[in-house]
Amino acid sequence: MQTVLIGCDPEFAMYNKRTGEGISSIGIIPGSKEHPEPVKGSTVGLKIQPDNVTVEMNITPVRVGEFAKAVTLGFAELREEVMRLTDSSIALYAGDSFEYPEAALRVPEAVTLGCNPDQLAHMRGEMRPPPKAADFGNRRMLAGHIHIGYNKEEVPIPDWAVVQGAEALAYVPLFLESGIDVQEYRREFYGVPGLFRSKPYGFEYRTPCSYWIRTPRVVDDFAEVVEVIVNNPLKFQDIWSRINFKEVHELIALNGISSRRRATLATLRELREELMETANG
Repeated sequence: MQTVLIGCDPEFAMYNKRTGEGISSIGIIPGSKEHPEPVKGSTVGLKIQPDNVTVEMNITPVRVGEFAKAVTLGFAELREEVMRLTDSSIALYAGDSFEYPEAALRVPEAVTLGCNPDQLAHMRGEMRPPPKAADFGNRRMLAGHIHIGYNKEEVPIPDWAVVQGAEALAYVPLFLESGIDVQEYRREFYGVPGLFRSKPYGFEYRTPCSYWIRTPRVVDDFAEVVEVIVNNPLKFQDIWSRINFKEVHELIALNGISSRRRATLATLRELREELMETANG
């Protein structure tokens, strides 16, 4: 049986607790995309870096069932490190997006976004050019990217189909329906259905924002679905063929508000239960 590993690189906004004003991470948070900064003494391999004006963190990948505890410890260590680098008036915000003062966005780093194209699972992995910072105004989006690792050579299913399945059977009923990932601004740009990047080790699921840090158990549950998928490809292919992905796409794009919402969710829950029963024997 393949063991799935979970990693992440969520982004958070620093802000002043007294004024509510967004604080740019540029010049405050060490590290870079190419060389994230290890946090000394971290128990979970925490590394940090500025990403545009936000703060990004990642931890050493862990097995399914271990993620919630590991990332909670990592986030606590991140808060301590931010306080050490700033002061007690600065806090971290996790969610959809955050607005920054104009002055914080005038430096070149604040208008530079990731240049690698994303892929669309519902278009069989078709590439999508990245949005431009000019489209965001004074807001910056807060990603909650989830990295899933498995041996792709042993799985006869393309990663875009695995993303589709995990999105339909885990993201929709666990994240979206529970209110963990309702996105007000980000949905249009990065929260689109089935957004991912194919990786040598698996894939990076890019649709969620960073709000899930409040309930990280859902990421363990998401990865558990992937683990069952990659270990039961024939069963998954049968279930995949019975998912109405047009309805899944619509439900996500409309933040869970759809005329078919109740029926779609009922079907997805039934199919999820059927898939998970396969793992239980």
